[in-house]
Amino acid sequence: MTDETKRYRANPAIKWKAHLKGVVTDNGVAMNETAALLFVSLSEEATSLAALCDRLADQKGWDRREFLNDAKAVVGEMLDDGLVIEAGADTADLKAR
Repeated sequence: MTDETKRYRANPAIKWKAHLKGVVTDNGVAMNETAALLFVSLSEEATSLAALCDRLADQKGWDRREFLNDAKAVVGEMLDDGLVIEAGADTADLKAR
């Protein structure tokens, strides 16, 4: 799982397109509505998961703690797939996987 206090952002090397309620990346990763919401939010600004989940949970009326736990798992998968990186990471060698 990811650290909720670290700042993350979408990998700028990933090209993506919104479709209905999800996102599809140029390397074939499809995200459901919740994963897409996290990914798109991280493509707009680098932020900590705690801050992002606070904001989104308030907007959507979701339980913050439950959403944060889900978000940590989802962003952990995105980190493993190279879709999301830690803010401040050197992007010189980043490529879509």
